[in-house]
Amino acid sequence: MARKNKRTKSVVVKFEMNEADNLLKIQEQLVNKTYRIGNYRNFRVFETKPRVIQALPYRDCVIQHILCDVVLMPYFERRIIHDNCACIKGRGQNYAVKRMRVFLKSFWHKKRDAGYFLKCDIKKFFPSLSHEVIKELMSSKLADLDVRGLFDLIINSYQAPKEFLDKHNIPRHENKFIKGVGWRKTKIPRGVPIGNQTSQIIGVFYLNPLDRFVKEVLGVKYYIRYMDDFVLIHHDRAFLEDCLVQIREFLQRKLKIYLNEKTQIFPMKNGVKFLGQHFYLNQSGQAVVKMAARTTKRFKSKVRFINKYHEYLPDDVKRSSIASYKGIFKHTNSRGKAVQIAEGINVKI
Repeated sequence: MARKNKRTKSVVVKFEMNEADNLLKIQEQLVNKTYRIGNYRNFRVFETKPRVIQALPYRDCVIQHILCDVVLMPYFERRIIHDNCACIKGRGQNYAVKRMRVFLKSFWHKKRDAGYFLKCDIKKFFPSLSHEVIKELMSSKLADLDVRGLFDLIINSYQAPKEFLDKHNIPRHENKFIKGVGWRKTKIPRGVPIGNQTSQIIGVFYLNPLDRFVKEVLGVKYYIRYMDDFVLIHHDRAFLEDCLVQIREFLQRKLKIYLNEKTQIFPMKNGVKFLGQHFYLNQSGQAVVKMAARTTKRFKSKVRFINKYHEYLPDDVKRSSIASYKGIFKHTNSRGKAVQIAEGINVKI
């Protein structure tokens, strides 16, 4: 799986030319506990917004795929709630769209459009995650000490730059009571690299305590989360305002992360933007999903890019790019627009 969509890259070709020897070397290092994480390579992407991706050498990606696919995901995916829609098998963005439709229809039958959305977003989610919390939530659950050691090695291999944390007012220290010593200001190692596969699993599971808190303590029936974006639906605005206060305090105290300024309460009649789509109820109570303007703009840009550089792009890459956008539009009320944009491709693929 580590080579998926990367088979033509030079690092993958080089690794596979001596695949047996490379895998045996990895095995030997893991058994002898001499394995060390390689150096991260930073590069920028500009999808939806600029992001800095931290990528490891290919051999480290191979190890992470084995760790994630064989150990971490089978264990943790059984322990998340039904409405955690993040990227695991059988779920994802389309699953979240369908689930939100179900919520809106159910709410309409009970309260019509007399309700509110509480839309929350975590401030700089991946760079702000606490290493201490990750190890408490995840590493401590792993019975095999060798697996736990490997997981901790990956977590400790990266920390968000202090300049970045200071710029976004994310604290790097906290007052903590240490038995036998008293109150001391201690450092909070933060951040997981966006390019690691382990980071995706951490992103799925890190907010699991929040999911349980919202569902079981606050008693919110209509709650849905996709990574660090989550929405609560309720008929009482005062109730959601109280939920917001309690959620903010829970995140800071328990998980050491913070909500950003985009967190707001919206009237049901205005709808809500979630996962790059606009959800709302029409007058007959049907759940309508319209693709956000920025997603449509990205699709148009992709079509222009294919038209301009079609002779340099493999056909399967062009087809998969268009198919991915069509798949997103398919589950919305903007399917016709997707077909219209795709017709702008003036080369055969």
